[in-house]
Amino acid sequence: MSQFYTVVRNTLVLNFLDLVFSFPAPIILALLLHELRVMWYKKLAQTILYLPHFISWIIIGGLVYQMFATKGGLVNNMLNLVGIPAIPFLTEKMNWVLVYLGTGIWQSAGWGTIIYLAALTGINKELYEAADVDGAGRLKKMWTEENVAYYRARYPTHHCGDADYAARAYYDDWLRASVRDEQSAGHGLCGSDLHIRI
Repeated sequence: MSQFYTVVRNTLVLNFLDLVFSFPAPIILALLLHELRVMWYKKLAQTILYLPHFISWIIIGGLVYQMFATKGGLVNNMLNLVGIPAIPFLTEKMNWVLVYLGTGIWQSAGWGTIIYLAALTGINKELYEAADVDGAGRLKKMWTEENVAYYRARYPTHHCGDADYAARAYYDDWLRASVRDEQSAGHGLCGSDLHIRI
């Protein structure tokens, strides 16, 4: 019976860790890909990142074993060449968890970026121009405009299917907060001075 509880606990812990680390990976990757300006490099990177999704888990298991086996694994052979003793990646608890999480992210993150990249591509360029007028820096634009895209990707049927309504609502909320910040800083701006219709 104790084995049953151990198996249940391990399943819950691994699924929780998978959720914590695998969920943000495609979003971060999509943001990084969206920032690339050299189109041929962007397309090449996307192709390479999508490929692991099409590899069977059986083949991935074999690759991981060949890479991380304590005896004869590629990584440990390279470590031995430089005088570092072999690391038991597949037999020690923490090492195995790291290999498990890393393999899952490598296999699924690239494919998961598709929906987020589509949402980022669909952002109206006028929103970026409006953010420039409002004095937003690159990080602020990433935080706001990309959040709009994320919101649209996650809740496409919000407000009777009108995803643009959700995007406008998010942007308006951000803009109002910016105006409040300006007013509290003593710049004396009113909302109508900075409100931009989308």
